[in-house]
Amino acid sequence: MSVRGWGAFDVESFDPDDGILHVALRGSALIPDGDLPSGRLIWKGAMVGAVVCSLPNTPEGTALKATMEETTDRCKISVRLG
Repeated sequence: MSVRGWGAFDVESFDPDDGILHVALRGSALIPDGDLPSGRLIWKGAMVGAVVCSLPNTPEGTALKATMEETTDRCKISVRLG
């Protein structure tokens, strides 16, 4: 495990034209570090960052909406423009 942690992700779908990403996180571990929480919450922000990096022509300040749904065996994270 790295200092930041690890996560096992399955990309369920990614549509760069519409700026939509759906992933399932099936396992993760994070060590709390300063203002970084442990658990799955930090991965929601990481997925927003992945979409931003994947859409280099998106104007700065474009709103992204991220949602997270946890179940007993996974955490579904969705990110979309707007």
